[in-house]
Amino acid sequence: MIDKVDVIQFMKLDVFRIGLIIGSMFFLLRKGVKIGYVMLISSFALILFYGMDISGIMLAAEKAATGRITITLLLSLSLIRVFEMVLREQNILSGMMGIIKTSFRFRKAIMISMPLLIGRLPSLGGAYFSAPMVKEATEGTDMSNKEKAFINCWFRHPWEYILPLYPGIVFLPRRSPA
Repeated sequence: MIDKVDVIQFMKLDVFRIGLIIGSMFFLLRKGVKIGYVMLISSFALILFYGMDISGIMLAAEKAATGRITITLLLSLSLIRVFEMVLREQNILSGMMGIIKTSFRFRKAIMISMPLLIGRLPSLGGAYFSAPMVKEATEGTDMSNKEKAFINCWFRHPWEYILPLYPGIVFLPRRSPA
């Protein structure tokens, strides 16, 4: 029979392991290691920490690759990319930005209005729409790509905690064990 003290000890060990991995992820990202490599290194660290064998790794990979949520997200994000490419290639995106630029006088308002608007929409992959709009709105300025990315991310996500149609809130019940 498992003792309550044993369970607490295992939980402490898990928290330590996960904390160590997250801490090393921050460290590696801070050192400039690309995020793909950081995720790969972190995955191997999890495998080592939890002693997974090859069959366990293959089973986890199969479940992750063939899961309904994975396929739904992959399909959704792919279709969003196609939609964004059509808008861009048909110059619809630049036409929209042209109308917005003539409607608003203040460039800063234009820069933040697009991510704010896109962030209100209950869709996955909002960055695919708002990033090109921010890029178009900041054209001719001396803003770095990091500053543009910050504007896009910061002003797209204030709704995250209050908007009931935000994708994270919509998908949460599907992941809950109830």
